[in-house]
Amino acid sequence: MRLCCETLKYHDYLERFLDDKKVALFVDTDAIGGSREFALVVLYEMVVGKGYKFFGSKLKAAARQFQEAVEAHKAKLAAEGITASGCAEESVSEAIPRYVRVNTLVVSVDEVLENLQIDGWKVKTCNASNFATTFKSLGKRDVLRDPHVDDLLVFPTKTDLHAHPLVASGGFVLQDKASCLPAFVLAPKPGEIAFDACAAPGNKTSHMAALMENKGKIYACDLSDNRINTLHSTMKTTGTTIARVAQGDFLGVEPSEAKFANLKYIIVDPPCSGSGIAKRADFLSKERKSVDRNRLNKLHNLQVMLLRHAFKFPGVERIVYSTCSIHEEENEDVVAEMLGTDDIYNNFQLVDPLSSWTHRGNDRYDFGDKVLRADPATDLTNGFFVALFARRTD
Repeated sequence: MRLCCETLKYHDYLERFLDDKKVALFVDTDAIGGSREFALVVLYEMVVGKGYKFFGSKLKAAARQFQEAVEAHKAKLAAEGITASGCAEESVSEAIPRYVRVNTLVVSVDEVLENLQIDGWKVKTCNASNFATTFKSLGKRDVLRDPHVDDLLVFPTKTDLHAHPLVASGGFVLQDKASCLPAFVLAPKPGEIAFDACAAPGNKTSHMAALMENKGKIYACDLSDNRINTLHSTMKTTGTTIARVAQGDFLGVEPSEAKFANLKYIIVDPPCSGSGIAKRADFLSKERKSVDRNRLNKLHNLQVMLLRHAFKFPGVERIVYSTCSIHEEENEDVVAEMLGTDDIYNNFQLVDPLSSWTHRGNDRYDFGDKVLRADPATDLTNGFFVALFARRTD
């Protein structure tokens, strides 16, 4: 697996070797058997990896036969300023911080910061405008208070907190910053009623509960029978006591039921392509360079149905729609369909979810400046989209 990953990482560089006529003959040797993909793996070891000393006798003989041609082409590329490191595709997840949401149902932020300082961490602060530069200057034992999301801490990228006692106790939730945005901008108040429409694994549900101080009620459902156990577990670990968890389809929930009469807040974070998740080692897949339009259309249709259903709850005042996708079909296009529906447009409007967030939606939509996008390169978080609808009061 490691060898395949490394080969894909240096794919563009290795392909240049097979563009050379002499090296290209390597593919047709008995040892390679005409497989261009296998040739790239072998070339990786020859020019970037550990050499061919661990090859079998047949493959080793073929590698030795072409070693001179490979080295000559490597020198030619170097003379042109083309190197393996220069061509390597790095996963953008390497630039994303380790985010930790302090679960205030278990421990206060002040307690956490005090304990971190006792353990030798230096606590830093910054403004939204200089977040990226401040993060990039962090030392290994520095921790930054996030300037956008309350109760969110920012650690250096490779900080491993999985074994930290507060993770086991539910005080630390290892949650990407983008994933914290839906509940944070929804801002449900203590004592109110909310709904997490596609809730598993439960981080957004528990975040809502923390914002609501475990007062009120949250209905949380998920269609996946396998994921519902994870949702229950998250509620238990995080000390969330106001969630009413059920396995089922949000589309099957009847908005006119009496128990939903006073429901004011809904998060719709539906199934999506996941194309914004940088931590899935995006450089390893050609999928990022090609799009399955048929799949996107199916996802779009489902997303529209789920979001449209949220507007049917008679007392709802605020609805967040979010995805971890970079595709317009799953983001702005879904919002456009809502605003193109008279009943929704006449009763709801898009409002700015977070004024301090500068990265906005596609400007070819007239509402682009009222929705949020997140990008690993500019925002140091996974790719994400957030729109906030609020009931009109005029």
